[in-house]
Amino acid sequence: MGKRSNARAAAALADENKDTADLRWWLQKEPHVPIFANVQALGDYSRSRQNQDLYYACLYDDAELAGLVQGDTQIISDTPQTMTTNIVRREVDLFVSKMTKNRPVPMALTTGGNYGQQRRAKTLTKFFEGVLDSVGYWKTRQLRLRDAAIFGSGIARNYRVGKKLVHERKFPWELRVSPIDALHGRPRSLYFRHHIDRLVLTDRYPKFKEKIRTAESRGTEDSWDTSLDRMHDVVLVEEAIHLPNGEIEYNADDEVLDAKDGAYALTISNATLERGDYIRDYFGISKFDFSPPVMGWWGEGMVRQLAGLQYEVNAIGLRLQEQGFLTGSYVLVPAGSGIETDTLDNGALTIVRYEGQKPEWVAPPPWHPEFFSYYQNLRGQFASDITGSSGASRGEGLPPGIDSGKAMRTYHEINDERLIPAGREDERDSIDTAWQLFDLMEEVFEEQGEKGEKYSVKVDKRQDGRSSLEEIDYAKVRMDRDSFTLRTFPTSFLASTPEDRWQQVSEMAEKGLFSQDEMLALLDFPDIQRALNLRGSPRRAVEAIIEEFLNPDTPTPKLAPEPAMNLDIVVALGTLAYLEAKWIDKAEEAQTAPLLNFVLVAKAMRDGELEGDTEPGTGGLSPDEAMANGGVGPQPGSQDPNAPLGEVMPGLAAEQGPLMAPPTGGPPMPPNAIAPGSMPPVGGM
Repeated sequence: MGKRSNARAAAALADENKDTADLRWWLQKEPHVPIFANVQALGDYSRSRQNQDLYYACLYDDAELAGLVQGDTQIISDTPQTMTTNIVRREVDLFVSKMTKNRPVPMALTTGGNYGQQRRAKTLTKFFEGVLDSVGYWKTRQLRLRDAAIFGSGIARNYRVGKKLVHERKFPWELRVSPIDALHGRPRSLYFRHHIDRLVLTDRYPKFKEKIRTAESRGTEDSWDTSLDRMHDVVLVEEAIHLPNGEIEYNADDEVLDAKDGAYALTISNATLERGDYIRDYFGISKFDFSPPVMGWWGEGMVRQLAGLQYEVNAIGLRLQEQGFLTGSYVLVPAGSGIETDTLDNGALTIVRYEGQKPEWVAPPPWHPEFFSYYQNLRGQFASDITGSSGASRGEGLPPGIDSGKAMRTYHEINDERLIPAGREDERDSIDTAWQLFDLMEEVFEEQGEKGEKYSVKVDKRQDGRSSLEEIDYAKVRMDRDSFTLRTFPTSFLASTPEDRWQQVSEMAEKGLFSQDEMLALLDFPDIQRALNLRGSPRRAVEAIIEEFLNPDTPTPKLAPEPAMNLDIVVALGTLAYLEAKWIDKAEEAQTAPLLNFVLVAKAMRDGELEGDTEPGTGGLSPDEAMANGGVGPQPGSQDPNAPLGEVMPGLAAEQGPLMAPPTGGPPMPPNAIAPGSMPPVGGM
């Protein structure tokens, strides 16, 4: 050991005066040489991981990838299946199906904002959902979840081309990262590999036409890579990003003075096509790890955990196949019995003549019971012990005694507990993606300016079985990044199957948590929703009216209750919405006071305290005149037909008495408002 250390020391001293190659490309104006040198070295380091990725992909049964890697782009369709039971594919697909039951939609939450900011954040949440839809995030998410289960990490690149935002799936071998730089999972340099058509690249960078014409199509370390054939003339393009090491410095015009080593470069083997500062503190990628690594940057996949089990299943399956081929029916014929053995065959009607002892037919079992039971456990129980999937998820049925809806939900929840870490990782990934897209939208907005072409997305607005498209302008929902944060919420708290949802809603309705109209709205069954829409229209109409009253971005509507409305629902929902907006959300009185007047007029109409001739419920006034007069027209017993509510109302004052005065010790009532006689019941039914 001592001699070896001395030899190393001597070698170090001998090389002391030699120049060390400077591969810090972010400090050079023409960084293509050090970038390609770094990528070549990292390709040599990652060769075992690339071979491992190919092996895991083939275990999942991706024959096309194997064909491309081996240099044959033509898929051999008649290749027989070598796996007796593909446990890997079954468990990976089961994991993806469980993870995609819900969508972790990012929700914008204000940090101490007023009611107007809260309303804007609510609309911004819809905008985020629309942006994720427009870039194809949910479709790519399903593929990345599968990539993570197979390779360990599912990756997508987030960038923009002009106004168009792009969320592009990337394979693990299309990225290079230094294992030393990424030792703690936070590398500062990342390299992306692209193969771009030579003519397309020439059209994009005409100044580098000659350089592109002679650029390399692959690197020296590309013995393992998607093959390049004579039909495709491509150029190997290496894209490099180096994160800044500190806070970026700007001048008064928001121009970058010092990027703190943050750099970006797009290079080919013999030229640098683009070079600039990089000011983000992230790489602009969405990354989901099936299992976070103990050390390094790449995650560990499910297939790696199942590879040994799949090998054992294949080996045992082939052994069982051999035993099955060797097993058949036998006839035991005693020696000297006189039986004509020449007539023994597998015919449908074989006649055997014998004298003396009768021949004995024997059909031994093809497999030993314990050996076959071991094979069955390999295919089922042993796989579930590794992945945490239940027998019911694999179609093996529920355990005995699990027959009620509540018991089934509890059983599924217990069996899904092992997916909680993956679910948290999925939520983090959706939030990171939303923030990256938010920064890209800010870039688009700053380039367009206030007078430029607006940036908007179309949102799928689905409510109570009705679907429509709503276009939202980013300028109307734009908020400062420091004024809100993002959290995730699932699309539905209720069970996913109709039977479980019906029982769950029924149980909660029996406990008094829901009224009948709320119960109908929560069921949301597409096949019967059209019929339920009419039943729920009174509630939806009231919700739409409340939304108009509390929207700070639109003028206060001039609305009055109508006899056709369900006044019980108006009073119940309106009162709850008023209390929440005023005392919890701290909304402005300009929004809450008209809503309270609307509710009190509805209460008076319901209780028969208002009568009208021209416009029901407004004392003969039009809705505009009624709202201008505090929301209520002249009342019975009033001497002055134009007297506002609360001054001369003998009929109403005799019933309510001291309720006409503001509550003692509380804030004053809004002008021309009546205090409700009692709190309406929840649900109003």
